Amino acid sequence: MKKVLIALIISGYFFFIPHESLAAKPWQQLLKTQKETRKEIKETVEEEGKEEGSTQAEIRNRIKEEIKETKKENKSLIEQLKEKFKGFKFVARINGTIKTIGTDIMTVITDDDKTYDVYVTDKTILRRRFWGKASWDEFVIGNKVNVIGKWKDETKTQIDAHLIRNISIQKRNGVFFGSVTTKNSDNFVMKAEKKGDQSVYFSDTTKFENRKEETIGYEDISVGHRVRVKGLWDSELNKITEVTEIKDFSLPVQSVKPSISPSITPSVTPSVTPTPTTNP
Repeated sequence: MKKVLIALIISGYFFFIPHESLAAKPWQQLLKTQKETRKEIKETVEEEGKEEGSTQAEIRNRIKEEIKETKKENKSLIEQLKEKFKGFKFVARINGTIKTIGTDIMTVITDDDKTYDVYVTDKTILRRRFWGKASWDEFVIGNKVNVIGKWKDETKTQIDAHLIRNISIQKRNGVFFGSVTTKNSDNFVMKAEKKGDQSVYFSDTTKFENRKEETIGYEDISVGHRVRVKGLWDSELNKITEVTEIKDFSLPVQSVKPSISPSITPSVTPSVTPTPTTNP
């Protein structure tokens, strides 16, 4: 009986207490985020379709196509991650915020105020929040990251990174709606629905168009206009970069036809012919 109780206690410990060797694998984390990705796709496409006057059938088809494409990309990534971490024990695994960043190293501070040096090589897999490919120049101070790798020595303060996921940035289609509140020379601020104020940084390659998909210029956009922006969103810094397209739904301005009052035919007063006076 005692042996049974001891066995239950031990099994309970490993079942309920998180253990480093039993930590979820990267591709398992990816599968967990697929539901969140599908929700993001559905909300974005529905909002975009509503603005453009698309039918419900058109919106449903677009949602299906985008989800199908995302599943295809994730399947390829899962195979890549499985091969990368085949037989690899997750010796080092941390979650935290980037404190400093250099050419091939960054320091990460965790929630319990521990600081780690994370080393990056050309073999390190860099991913965004929804597991899209990332580049090192996207990582900035303040971004939240997941790091998986190996300890460099027994001090366990330095990590050779095998995978870094930046959960502060995401790029699917990256479609955002909002109203322009401030205009600057190379960027503008918009109040985005559900995301608050976002700084939008465009470039010479950014396409500007009106709701009829006609080409316009940045100078045509005014404060108060409702816009749609496609680009890379940094949720920590509240900015959108790598903007490919900006659509102004307030242009062209819809003219309001004045109500026409029915024409009133003036009543004609008949002329009165005076009666001639006859002299007696």
